[in-house]
Amino acid sequence: MVLGHSQCGAVTAAVSGGEPEGHISSLTAAIRPALDRTQDQNGDRVDDTARENAKLVAETLKLSTPALTDRVNRGKLLIVAAFYNLDTGLVDILE
Repeated sequence: MVLGHSQCGAVTAAVSGGEPEGHISSLTAAIRPALDRTQDQNGDRVDDTARENAKLVAETLKLSTPALTDRVNRGKLLIVAAFYNLDTGLVDILE
């Protein structure tokens, strides 16, 4: 399970732009594709981007090695994206 969460500091830094400090800068570069995909959405930009990032990472993980790809294709391994809402404590599986 690839789990994104609400109010994510790294995603907030990516949405805000500018130069983040410390280790966050390496994360914001990785979040950029998800940020680009959510630019036309009308919801909460941070949470929408966190959801999209979890989906993109899950898809990337499925193809990251031949061993994982083979197990996913044979139904031996399920890699899913999910989103944890810090306010409610609920986890939603993302499609």
